[in-house]
Amino acid sequence: MSLSDLRERCALVVALWLAAMTHASRAQADERPLSPSVELLGGYGVELVKVGTSDPSAYGLGLGMRAGLVLPGHLYVGGTFVQQLGWKQTASDALGTSTYRGAYHVTYTGAELGWALANDRLLVRGYVGTGALLAFGRTAVGRVERRDDRAYFYVAPGLLTAARIGRWYGGFDMRFVMVPAQPTTEWAPALFFTVGTAL
Repeated sequence: MSLSDLRERCALVVALWLAAMTHASRAQADERPLSPSVELLGGYGVELVKVGTSDPSAYGLGLGMRAGLVLPGHLYVGGTFVQQLGWKQTASDALGTSTYRGAYHVTYTGAELGWALANDRLLVRGYVGTGALLAFGRTAVGRVERRDDRAYFYVAPGLLTAARIGRWYGGFDMRFVMVPAQPTTEWAPALFFTVGTAL
């Protein structure tokens, strides 16, 4: 993927975020802040270079949770933890005398800062998350095993749009996990279904 394609996709995400913010701001007359709140997340992520391919992703299926608080002025502060299940592979040679095993996955956790709007029917939250991303890799041939575990700093802008029913809400969270220490082609868009409740 070229740099221009990446810029176009980022611009699209920003445009969607602005449109959602505009819609929510027009409907906020009956707003009641959601503070504090807890959420469960389930979804999928994949590196840009692997979008549309069958190559295994270090992200893949993911599960996570989030807790946060809306402060006066619609300011949102919170934290999140996400476990991406990544991939596992096993293969043997033609004679069955040697076996290869490989696995790779990522986990990231950090703080989030954003802007949240809500009314009786809708919650919209734009945010930026930042923290530590841990990459866990393991390869083994026979009894010889090699580990490749690394820690990175990540930044993840995102947008949550959810429908509300009383204190509960559910919707979709789009985010883009960026790791400055890695090539941009290794950065990963992700989409999570999110269910949460105001406490």
